[in-house]
Formats: sequence, structure tokens, C-alpha cells
Amino acid sequence: MKYLLLLMLPIFYACKDNNQKTQKDNTKIVQKFDTVKTAVDNNDSIIYLKINARDLPKTVKLSILHNYQKVFIEIADVHEHKIQGSITVNERNRNIRFNQIKMPDGSTDGPFGLNISYTTRQKGNYTLIIGKDNMADGILKGNATVSLILQ
Repeated sequence: MKYLLLLMLPIFYACKDNNQKTQKDNTKIVQKFDTVKTAVDNNDSIIYLKINARDLPKTVKLSILHNYQKVFIEIADVHEHKIQGSITVNERNRNIRFNQIKMPDGSTDGPFGLNISYTTRQKGNYTLIIGKDNMADGILKGNATVSLILQ
């Protein structure tokens, strides 16, 4: 019995290592963009965008393919005092919002709504997380426009 457990240990380690690789492969980093039409793959759960703060203001067109997807917009090198953003959708019955903002020290704040106005107290990278409001009806899937400004 003791030998059987020793033989199974490498199998568990190999399975764990595989899952970590798959999770890393499911994100896409876009350095310069104006429009994001589709996710990397139909199985993606995260659409990841990175924008340098000096490139703002910026308007991003998103196409969210699944109701379980989230959009992470990282704004790098923020030195200004306020991040403002808005989400615009054309369809009725949509369920989309700014769920959270993640600060450079790893702390988070939220939830917000279709608009966000957040005073920054730290210099560094901020991440806006857009997704579904689990307490509301409607669909997340579809097109959306996100406008971002630093003041």
C-alpha cells in the first residue's frame, strides 16, 4: 500500500502542472488596440487588455462571446488622481458593469455600475474588471464600448 501511494504521487503532480499551463494559455494580452472583436478562443473565460496610462483617453470596442466571460483592463503607470470610465451597450436586457477595481497593492474596491469614477491614492497599475452582475437578470454576451479617461 505504501508503494502504491509513492507511485501515484508523480501522477498527481503532473496533473496539477497541466492545469496551471492551461490556465495561463487562456488569456490574451493586447498592447496596442482600438478594437477587440473576439476572444482568443471560444473556451476563453477572460479577455485581458493592457493599456499604458499615457495612451488615455481611449475607447475600446468589445465583443463578449459568452455569458461567463470577464474583461480585465489593466491601466499601467497611473500617476493621475482619478480614473473615469463608462460602458455603453446598444441592446436592452444587458447585464454588464464594472465589477471591481484592483489597486497596485492588490486590494480591490467595488462593485460599481455602468460608470466608474475612482480617485487613485497609489501610483502603479490599476485593473478594471468588467463582468456580469450576479444579482440581476439579463445577458452579458454581446458588443460593448468602454471609454476610459484619466484626470
